[in-house]
Amino acid sequence: MIDTEFIKKLKQTNASVDKDKTIERVKAQWKKATNATKQQLLELADISRATIYRIYNTGAISVKTAVPLAMLLDVDPRYLTGQSDQAATCTDESLWNFLLDHGYNKLLAGHDPQSLRKSNRGRKPKTEELQEQAAETKAPAESEVAAPRSSSHLAEEEMVLLLKAVMVRAKAGILSDVEKEKQLRALLLL
Repeated sequence: MIDTEFIKKLKQTNASVDKDKTIERVKAQWKKATNATKQQLLELADISRATIYRIYNTGAISVKTAVPLAMLLDVDPRYLTGQSDQAATCTDESLWNFLLDHGYNKLLAGHDPQSLRKSNRGRKPKTEELQEQAAETKAPAESEVAAPRSSSHLAEEEMVLLLKAVMVRAKAGILSDVEKEKQLRALLLL
């Protein structure tokens, strides 16, 4: 249920109750996160690294940032805001209570507290779906492409297929394709 669209509905006002604790805890959690987790967080929350560094400097953290941080770094959101001194793991219940504490009763109405981090029961997680799509639309290996052909001789449909494959693989979190997608977007927008 908690995805980018849900997070966009969250407020960007300060939720920290102790700025010093927030600075210390966010900095510690961010430093121990892997680069892949950091990238996933930035995409899920639709924020930049500057937002994280702003938390370092000001101690102000919004609900919009605290929820995805808590989810992906597996820490109670109340710990990040200084409401709690226990570095418990992130659970559906802790997210639910955190959101209720900050007035998101209407947003949570009709949802099950036990399914906050699950998109649909029985469905594969989105990253698995995207990886399967990437495998299905995977560009042919160089050995599979006829030798005399080059990118300038590709048919339009083949170029579109290759572009889609890179985009799907980038959404699946494959770092090399994330960079390729950025380069392709920049090139296409020239």
